[in-house]
Amino acid sequence: MGEARAGRRRSTRGHRRPAGLPVAEGFVLDLAARELLSDRGAVHLRPREFQLLATLAANPGRALSRHELVDLAWGRTGRVGLRSVDVHIHWLRSKIEPVPAEPTHLIAVRGFGYRLDPVPVAGVSR
Repeated sequence: MGEARAGRRRSTRGHRRPAGLPVAEGFVLDLAARELLSDRGAVHLRPREFQLLATLAANPGRALSRHELVDLAWGRTGRVGLRSVDVHIHWLRSKIEPVPAEPTHLIAVRGFGYRLDPVPVAGVSR
């Protein structure tokens, strides 16, 4: 019986299956490792980009105001302009969107904030 257990342990080595949040087609946010994984490997995120994406990914499909995003991603550590959210969303789109100028995952909610649609909503033009 000891050999069977050892065999099972060996068979799972090297097959890292990240437990994470889907953020886009082919992208998963691994919260434990604090990294964005794609079909091609890890994608570098700045700490604030990671926190912003984690906040949105924890609330898929829910529109979050810029104020909420600042509070949740930046905390109350200092003054952060609401436009900082827009800049960080721009950087994130360049990393996860197939066509950053026509986002299908990181969606702007005009006059309010942003939402994350991990799977694009079919038949809806933005």
